[in-house]
Amino acid sequence: MTLCAASLFWVFGFGRSKQGRLLLVLFAVLIPMEFACGLLAYHTLSEIDSSLVRLLLLLNVVFLALFIHGSRRTAFCGTLLLATWIVPHQCVLGFRWWLVHQEAAEIVAYAEQVEDETGDYPRDLSGYTYRHTSIKPFVHYSYNRVPDTFSVNYYVGTPGTSHWYDGGLWKYHPD
Repeated sequence: MTLCAASLFWVFGFGRSKQGRLLLVLFAVLIPMEFACGLLAYHTLSEIDSSLVRLLLLLNVVFLALFIHGSRRTAFCGTLLLATWIVPHQCVLGFRWWLVHQEAAEIVAYAEQVEDETGDYPRDLSGYTYRHTSIKPFVHYSYNRVPDTFSVNYYVGTPGTSHWYDGGLWKYHPD
């Protein structure tokens, strides 16, 4: 897709100007980042928010049209503002997702270890030491007495979107 956009820039002569090459570089760097953030939003926010982020990528077509019709500053500012709105927030949520998932996996390992040692899963996490205490509000452990099982669930951006471990499998619900 990026190569196609680059070839169109050259065909229509926009690659010959300094501003055209700068916008081409911005598009080549920012559009894939924005698209990746749209995919990441599926796991960090929700299915609907992810679709909205990917739909907002179409604004780049509007910014390209503005550039073609001579509104170059507006096109540059719009492109940068859109990327600034999407990319940093999703990078923070993506990093949080990585930390929270690691912590949840360690909680699962802890529960399995306690069960191996005592024959029962822990009733709570009072014996568990969090590696990252800042993510404690995002992770929830629950013990089920009958049958003797447990589950670990977590969310990253919105509580309605949850990842959980139950019965030996990791599962996910986007909304």
